[in-house]
Amino acid sequence: MKSVWLWFLLLVLPITVSASEILSFDALWLRIKSNSPGMSQQGHEVAAARLAEQRSQLHWLPSLGLQGRFVSSNDPGTLFFSRLSQRQVESQDFLTQSLNHPAWSNFVQFSLGADLPLFEGGRRVAEAKAAHDLLLAEETQSSEYASREYIAAVTGYASLSVLEVTRQRVTELNQRVDAILSKYSIGGASNPVGHSGMLGLQVLKNRTQALQNSLNAEQGAVLEALSLQARLDPQAWKVSPVSSLKFLNESLPVDERGSVVEADAEKSNRLRSNALDHLERAERSNYLPRIGLFAEEGFNSGSRGAGSAFSAGAYLQWSLLDPRTFYRSAESQEKSLSQLSKYQDTRLRSEVSREETAKKETALRANLELLNESEQLMLEQMKTTSRLFQSGTVSALQLAEVLNRRLDLILNLKDTEYQLIELRGSRSILSGKLGDKL
Repeated sequence: MKSVWLWFLLLVLPITVSASEILSFDALWLRIKSNSPGMSQQGHEVAAARLAEQRSQLHWLPSLGLQGRFVSSNDPGTLFFSRLSQRQVESQDFLTQSLNHPAWSNFVQFSLGADLPLFEGGRRVAEAKAAHDLLLAEETQSSEYASREYIAAVTGYASLSVLEVTRQRVTELNQRVDAILSKYSIGGASNPVGHSGMLGLQVLKNRTQALQNSLNAEQGAVLEALSLQARLDPQAWKVSPVSSLKFLNESLPVDERGSVVEADAEKSNRLRSNALDHLERAERSNYLPRIGLFAEEGFNSGSRGAGSAFSAGAYLQWSLLDPRTFYRSAESQEKSLSQLSKYQDTRLRSEVSREETAKKETALRANLELLNESEQLMLEQMKTTSRLFQSGTVSALQLAEVLNRRLDLILNLKDTEYQLIELRGSRSILSGKLGDKL
């Protein structure tokens, strides 16, 4: 019976226990992009702006209107003109009694009209240009939002990789300290130097364990944030081992030649400034005449019959005084100038940020190269010091000092790579080169 249960457990256990799946960044970004409410909202904003732009481009089409009324009245004028529209006026309709006191009567009126504006002071043309610029601004803003989501995903993924490498290094160092403490009796009271070394190694062990806890918590927080964005179980996936620098260069490219670029935030502000400038021109049309053509077909049906009539012609409309239009052009001009100043401010700040972040990244890259070189030297020093310690040439206190410097170097590597990841994200949002990545 026991053997039966054993075979059952062997068959079931591999199915019920699932290991974390290694998820590539491309797969992670695809899930984030398809599950992002913010990107969905931006898509709807762009769609709405596109519909507004398409509507504005139809300003040259005539407007059509249909009106229908059912009327029951004993008003002398209304009934007389209704019979006139029915083309059924009779001689008795001109009698005094019939004109002044007509009987109640019912009739139906329909009219179909068309209005074709020929000149509106340039208002509709300016509004169409403004709508086009606003559409481009919404598309640019949507691209900027997607870029920020993408950069957040890239930096989070790269951070997980750095944290995993750091955790492995700390774990390896912790295991080395455990091995030393378990194999050597160096803490006797009769040997104060050895005792001091043992205390130093125990402090180092506590330090590595505390750092492991901190790294696990930090790694869990980043993993939880990415999982929430991608709608994934944090326990069901892990990052693919990548070199953070190589991954950043592939995922977040920047122009190292220093050519002039326009970030999405700058472009969006510039386009909105252009749109407001067009709207300011549209407001000027309030002081210009409106010229157009019209046509109308009328139909009137009542107790005496039915009749129709057609009218067509041209019109001139000119608002000579309307307090509702006062200062509107000046107000629009101030808004346009305000948006232009915002664009110039964004442009200036972006240029300063590009210069600053590029110089910082260059310095950090140089530091990272030195730290990587130092790590190789430190690993060689650890091996040599460990051999000397085993032979009794080096004391435990000296060994603890070397291992502490190794831990400091691990932390410096982590912090430097973290800063590089953050700087590359800042540079990428200003580069305007992420379109093909999104």
